[in-house]
Amino acid sequence: MFIRKIKFFVQLYPLLTAVIGLGIALRVWLFFYGMDVLPQPDVPTYISLAAQMSHLYDTGFREPFFVWWCRFLQIFLNDPHCVFQALRFFGTPFFVATCVLTFQIGRRLFSTPIAISACFLLAINWAQIDNDMSGLRNSWEGLLFMILLALFLADKLSMRTRLTAITITGVCLSLLRLSYFPVLVLLLPAWFWFRKWKCRHCLWMLPLIFLCLVPHYLNNNKISNDPFLSANIHAANFRNVKFAGQPGFPTKEEVALNAFAGPPETVRNLVFKHHTFAQIIGHTLEGIFDLLWGTATTRFFAKNTSWLLYAILLPGFVIGTGFLLMSIQGRLLLYTVITFVLPFAFFKHIHWSYRLIIPLAPLVSLTAFWGLDKLMRFISSLKNDNKAAKDSSFGQVIHKSHHPTPPQISFLVPVYNESKSIVAVLERLQSLPFSKEIVVVDDGSKDGTREKLSSYITENFVLVFHPFNQGKGKAIQTALAHAQGAYVAIQDADLEYAPEEYSKLLDLLQKQKLSVVYGSRFLEKNPNIYKRFLLGNKVLTGVINLFCRSHYTDTYTCYKLMERKTMHALQITSSGFEMEAEISAKVALRNISYAECPITYKPRRLEEGKKIGWQDAVKGIWTTIVIWWNESK
Repeated sequence: MFIRKIKFFVQLYPLLTAVIGLGIALRVWLFFYGMDVLPQPDVPTYISLAAQMSHLYDTGFREPFFVWWCRFLQIFLNDPHCVFQALRFFGTPFFVATCVLTFQIGRRLFSTPIAISACFLLAINWAQIDNDMSGLRNSWEGLLFMILLALFLADKLSMRTRLTAITITGVCLSLLRLSYFPVLVLLLPAWFWFRKWKCRHCLWMLPLIFLCLVPHYLNNNKISNDPFLSANIHAANFRNVKFAGQPGFPTKEEVALNAFAGPPETVRNLVFKHHTFAQIIGHTLEGIFDLLWGTATTRFFAKNTSWLLYAILLPGFVIGTGFLLMSIQGRLLLYTVITFVLPFAFFKHIHWSYRLIIPLAPLVSLTAFWGLDKLMRFISSLKNDNKAAKDSSFGQVIHKSHHPTPPQISFLVPVYNESKSIVAVLERLQSLPFSKEIVVVDDGSKDGTREKLSSYITENFVLVFHPFNQGKGKAIQTALAHAQGAYVAIQDADLEYAPEEYSKLLDLLQKQKLSVVYGSRFLEKNPNIYKRFLLGNKVLTGVINLFCRSHYTDTYTCYKLMERKTMHALQITSSGFEMEAEISAKVALRNISYAECPITYKPRRLEEGKKIGWQDAVKGIWTTIVIWWNESK
C-alpha cells in the first residue's frame, strides 16, 4: 500500500520528485563524504544527558523531546559517535517530509510553480543542507512547524481530528524547545479566530500542552532548586556575553573558560534589571527585524550561494514580504513567523544562533518566489499596457445587439474571474422594470467565466472580450464605447450590491433632474461593512472631499448612475480601481450636479474573490491629487 502511494505521488508530481531526489543526493553525499564533520557544541550535551537518564524527565536543563530522541538511538547504538552520525542520517528523511509539506502549503496559498521553486531552494541551498546534516533538533523544528501550519490550513479533516493533531504537534514543539509554549499561547487563538473556529477549544488544548511540560519543571526544581533552569542557565550566558569584563561581572578570561561563570542569573532579572522599558521595546523590535531580515538575507540566501541567485532571491523576498502585508491570509502568516521568533528577539543583540531561523526557512523560500512571481507579473502587465495603448481596438466583440430605439439605461458590467456569480447578476439585471442593455466586458478571465458568458446571449446584450487583464477602469472605458442608453450605470459582477436598487437611483435622478446619482452605503446604518474597508473608504472619501470641496459619503461605491453624455465628458483614463476616485473628483471639480441615495451592501471576503486592496487606496489618493492639480490650473 505504501509503495503504491509513492508510485502515485511520483506519477502525479514528477518535477517535485526530481527536486526531492536532488536534495536527497546532496545530503547523502555530505553524509558519506563529510563523516569527519564535528558535532555542534550542543549535540554532545544532549547525547551525554540521554546516557545519564534515570527516568523519562531526567533530562537536566535540556528540552526533553530531543533528549528522548538521543536516548532512543542509544538503545541501539552505544558509541556516542555513532549516535551523532545517526542524528545526521535522519536529517534526510526530515528534509523529504518538510519538502512535501512545503509543496502542499505553497500550492494551497500561492501556486504550484512557486511551491516547487521553494522546494528546489530548500534542496540545493547550502545553509539548509548544512542545517539538515548538523545533527541538531533544527530538522525536528522545521518539520513540526510545517505540520502545524498544514493542520491549520487543512479543510478536509474533521474538527476533532484536527484539534487532536494540533495538540499533539503543540506538545512536541513545546517539549522540543520550551520557549514555544508561550508562542502557542499567542498563536493558537489567532489562528482559531481567523479560521472561524470556536476559540474555547484552546481552553483544553493549551493546559494539556502545559501539563506535559510540568514534569520537566518539577525535575529541574528537584535537582537545582530552580524550575526554570532551562531558560535561566541561558540567561547567565547572555549576561556574560554582553557584560563580560565590566565591573561586577565575570572577566573575559573567566567566561572563556566557562560560559556560565559568575553567579546564577534569571531571564526576568537580566531583562528588567539591566534594561529600561524603552530598551526592552527597542531591542525586541531590532531583534525581530534582524531575525526576519538579516538572518534570512545574509545567511539563508547568501551562504555558499552564487551572487546571481542571491541577487534574484533578495528582491523577491523583499517584494514577497510586502505582499504578505496586503492580504489577510498573508498577514496571518507573517504574524505566525513573528510569533515564532518573538522569544528570541530581545536577546538578538546579546547572543544569536543562526539555527533558530531554520524552522521558518520554507516560508522564507515561498515568500521569495512569491515576490518574484509578483514582480514578473507586474513587468508583464506593463508590457501588456503598452501593447494595449498601441492597439486601437478595445477588445474582441463577441456579440452586440442592435436597438431600433436607444434603451433607457446601459449597464456597464466589468468582469474578471467571476464564474460563480456572473449569471445570477445578469439574470437580476434582466428582470429590472425598464428598457435596458447590458454591456459586459470580460477582462481576461481564466476561471471559466468566458465560457459562461459565451453561452449567455440575449437581444439586449453586448459582450466584449479583453485579450488580457487590464483593470476595472479599462473595462469600463471599453463598455462605455459600446453603450447606447440615455443613462449608464456601473454594475460589478459579484452580488455585493442588489441590482433592484437601481430603480431608486433612477427615480431620484429624474425627479431632481440630476446628472449623477451615487448609491451610498453609509447614509443608512449598514452592519455588513468590514471595519478595515470602512476605514479605507473613509480616508479616500475624506481626501476627495478635502481637495474637491465636495460632500460625498461614499466615493468608492460601485453604484454610479449618470447621463451617458456626462460619462463621456469625464474622459476617464484610469485603468484600475482608482477610476472611482477619478470619477468622483471630476464630478465635484466640474460642478456637475449629483446626489446620493442610500443602498444596502453585502460584502464578500478577500478569500472569496474580493480584489481591492490597500495599494488601490494609495493609487486613489494619488489620482485625486493629480486631478485636483490639473483641474485647478
